[in-house]
Order: sequence, then structure tokens, then C-alpha cells
Amino acid sequence: MSSKGKPYYDVVLVQPSITWAYYPFEHLGLAYLTAALRREGFTVKIVDALLLRWSMADLYRELDQYRIGILGVTLISHGYPTTVEFLRFYRERHPETRIIAGGHFATFAADKILAHTEVFDAIVLGEGEYSAVNYCRRILRGVEVELTDVAMPGRTVRRSHDRIRDMDQLAPPARDCLELAISQGAIPSVTASRGCYARCAFCTVHNFYAATSAPRWVARSVDNVIAELYELHRQYRIKHFMFVDDNFMGPGQMGRRRALEFAAAYRKSQLPMTFDIDCRAMDVCEEVIEALRDVGLRSVFLGIESVSDRDLVAYRKGQKAETCWKAVRILKKFRISYTIAMIMFNPETDEQSLLKNIEFLDWAGYYPRNPVSILNLYEGTELRDRYPDLIYGPFWDYRFHFARESVKIIYEEAMKFCKKTLPFERDLPRRRDGEPTRRELHRMRLFFLKDLTLNQGQGRESPAEIRKRWDDRVDRLQRKE
Repeated sequence: MSSKGKPYYDVVLVQPSITWAYYPFEHLGLAYLTAALRREGFTVKIVDALLLRWSMADLYRELDQYRIGILGVTLISHGYPTTVEFLRFYRERHPETRIIAGGHFATFAADKILAHTEVFDAIVLGEGEYSAVNYCRRILRGVEVELTDVAMPGRTVRRSHDRIRDMDQLAPPARDCLELAISQGAIPSVTASRGCYARCAFCTVHNFYAATSAPRWVARSVDNVIAELYELHRQYRIKHFMFVDDNFMGPGQMGRRRALEFAAAYRKSQLPMTFDIDCRAMDVCEEVIEALRDVGLRSVFLGIESVSDRDLVAYRKGQKAETCWKAVRILKKFRISYTIAMIMFNPETDEQSLLKNIEFLDWAGYYPRNPVSILNLYEGTELRDRYPDLIYGPFWDYRFHFARESVKIIYEEAMKFCKKTLPFERDLPRRRDGEPTRRELHRMRLFFLKDLTLNQGQGRESPAEIRKRWDDRVDRLQRKE
């Protein structure tokens, strides 16, 4: 088919085939941007290669079927080289198409990206509903609009630090990919707020949503959220969904009042759906959790990071270790399931911090799939600049050296053990006892880490002896009927 016979889209928005989450999900960022562009009259198509489980070759074959005015791509740091290579290939064959990028990584690494590659015509900084739409108006329609928050080659741009203040004015997200996401096992997603009032040193969120005259956390009205939930249930008969807010709870008493307001409105709606939320440990209080549980809350993703006071100061969490223990006690009391986010290793980790975190996870009864979680260092975060003598690697894949050789050994040995047990874990879905065995395997990984940490200081056994002992335990678990 010649290019003239191909269907034309003003904009095609792509999530490349870069795995960056354990579970499938609907990309609400692309959904909101699609809705904003369609409101302006642009023809838009979403291509989610991650949900479709496509290779980059599959993605190219799909895009090659269309004439595209602007191709927009979500950039993920660890998939950056692969994405750039794909876009170079596409651009060589479709030089008439403009290519733009967005997202957290693209926002904070924009100058470095434009210096590294010529593949991008523009990079949208921060929220894209206004800046990306204005870029499309300028390029596709020739409208003379000021391009704030859009970085381009040869053009120095600093962020305006303006942000969306009234989320109710946004067009409802385009749910083009929701049925596909559900078919892949994804939990339907809803955004009730954007941003976070905290300023954690490892996180890009507060800088991404930073504004000169608006709060870092901005929420939709409760009525607006309830209206979307009615529509989702009517169209898709959803039984369970999750709020994918960076922090469902707003700051302090105001945040608690809003959560209680939502609980009251959701009860009144009589919608039969259960839901999950994300929040900080300091936002977990009995009154709010009980009210949310009574109307459908089933699980909380809890940002703990560490129960070591030293780590909490370094991460600028703004909370004490006891706050973390208290939060889990409350969730246990109301029988709410929880997922705990931990950062076990950072450049200055010591054995005492590791043991405190292991003790906490064991007490909480939470055994992560990966107990060797490591601090990710991103552009746009305070921690990226804190360890200049320990950080190495390209801007899309920063790594760090450990300040303590003993911790380096613990990390490397624990990582070897985890990787060695992965084939066994992959086989578990075929076993009748798959789920309890998986939990026991995850528990073994955590306690292997504990054993290593204790012995590293005391020197009773070598890492090889410890690994042999735990390999034998895994073998026995594998042979278990």
C-alpha cells in the first residue's frame, strides 16, 4: 500500500515494548492526553505495545500502516536506548513524521536527551494536557501559540512551573485500551489526584508537579470521581479497581477530611466495586482506614522505604520509624491487605539498617518477591546529586558503588541467590501448591539475606557455605509434593 492509501492520524501515542512493572496496566497518562487532543479536534490513536506484548518489530509493522503527523512516545529510563534505536529506525523510513516524548524521565533529562540524540523534535515537560496540545496546534495547524514547557533542539527552555489546578476541567481519559488491559489481567485504574505533598529525596513526583502558586498535590472533586466510577461500572461491569494516585491521601487534616468525604459519597452511590489505594505511612489513621474499608477498600500500597532512622533522614521521608510500624498495625487491625515498598540498599547502607528492615518485613508478614531492592537514582531527584563519588553510568541508567565492601558482598550474594531461584518460581503456576510455595520461596530469599547480613559481621561462615545451606532448603521445597 502506498503512503497515500494509508489511514492518517494527527497524533499516535505509543507505549513501547519496555517492561517496567510486574503486572499489566492501562496507561492513564496516554489516556488523558488522548482525551485532551481529541477535545481539540485532533485524530488520535493509542498503540500500547506493552499491553499487546509486541516486539519492537511488531510495533513498527503497526505504525507503518498509518500516515502519522506526530508520534508521541512515553520514555522510561531503563528502556531509553531500545526506544531511541527503534525511533531512529522509524524516522529513517518516515522522515515526515514529527517525534515527541514525555513523562518523568523525559522531563528531567530533556537537555541530556536532546544532546545525546537527534531523533526527537520536541520533549514535553511536566503535564502534557496543555503544552503537548499547543505543540500539536502549532505544528499541525500553524496556530501561533507560545510553546511553554516544550524543549526542542537548539532552544533553551526552562519549565514554567505552571500546572493544572482544576482537574475537573480535564477531559475524561480515553479508555481505548481498557478492555485490552482487562483481558491481560490488569486492574482498571482511576486517577483521583495528581502529585504528592511530600518531598522524598529519591522521588521525582514533587518536582514533576512543582508549581509556583499551586499545591504539589491537586485533587479532583469527589463528585467528579464518583461520576467516572459510575460510568466505568456501567460500561465495563467492573468489580474492582485501583486508584493509581501517587498519594491518594492529601496533606494533613485536609487530606483526611477529603478521604472521609469520598467514603461517604461512595457509600451513598451504592456502587458495588472494591478498590485499592497508594499512600504514605503517616497518612494511615484508624478513622480513615475504617471508613474506606467499610465502603470497599481492600488493599493499600504503602511507601515505607525503610525503618532505619538513618535511611529515613537520607530519603527525607519526614517521618519516624515508629510511624511505619503503626501504619501496618492499623492495616492489620482492619484486615486490609498491603504491599510494602522498601529500599533495602543505597550507597551508604550498613548491616544494622538491613537487619532492621528485615525484622520489619518479617513482623509485617510481608515477603517481597525481590528483597534485594536497590535505590534507583533518577534525574530530577536530590539523591542523584548527593553521591557524586559513588555514582557511575549513563544518565538513563545510573548505578552506584557501595561505601562498605561488606554490604557490597551481601548484595551480590543475595542477588545471585534470588536469580538462581527464578526458574523454580516461574514453574510454580503449574503446581497445585503454587501460591503457598511461592510465599515460602519469597520468605527464604528474605531470610537468606538476613543470614548473610548476620554472618558478614561475625564471620562464622563464608558466603559459599551459607548459599549451599540455603540451596539445599530450596531443593527440598522444590521436591515437596
